[in-house]
Amino acid sequence: MTAVSNGQDIFLSRGGSAATRLHHGATPSTDALAFSPGGRRLACSLDNRLSIWMVESEATAIRDFAFSARPVSIRWSGDGTWLACGLETGGFALVSMTDGRAEIVSGFPTPVRTVCWSLPENALFASGAFRIAGWSMTAPPLEGETSGALETGRAGLVPVETVAAHPQKRLVAAGYANGRITIAQIGARDELLVRPMG
Repeated sequence: MTAVSNGQDIFLSRGGSAATRLHHGATPSTDALAFSPGGRRLACSLDNRLSIWMVESEATAIRDFAFSARPVSIRWSGDGTWLACGLETGGFALVSMTDGRAEIVSGFPTPVRTVCWSLPENALFASGAFRIAGWSMTAPPLEGETSGALETGRAGLVPVETVAAHPQKRLVAAGYANGRITIAQIGARDELLVRPMG
């Protein structure tokens, strides 16, 4: 299955069939799309909302969440129970697909452009801070909860612009606004400098 957007409308195509348009009322701006693991659900950012669709057979909207800012990135957890959305301003949204709960994790000095999940560590990471920001999902960062915070890498003077977790190892990479790239072991302060600034 393939999902595409022209910036407003969202189209689904199954196999070689013609693309069908998702009917979601007015045509707000669509900035990000993400299939759940297994491809049964599709998350779409629609202006300042996140809409979840069941797309197995007939596409049906199943949940809708409103936020204070536009979601610019969407990432599902490996088991499909959580969604994290970087917001244009104000941090990121964390959505539980189990109970429909949605919380904003704020306090970032710059916009959270990317979020990622580490399957081996059951952890979530976000850009937008002056270090690699991460949390163990055994104590998710809901309602200001910080007990699951994972101190990873070193704090600096330049914000992290992008993060990527290794799919099988306890590692996370970070790209900084000045061009610097590092890799750190999750939960450890030491980091490997891959590329200095520039």
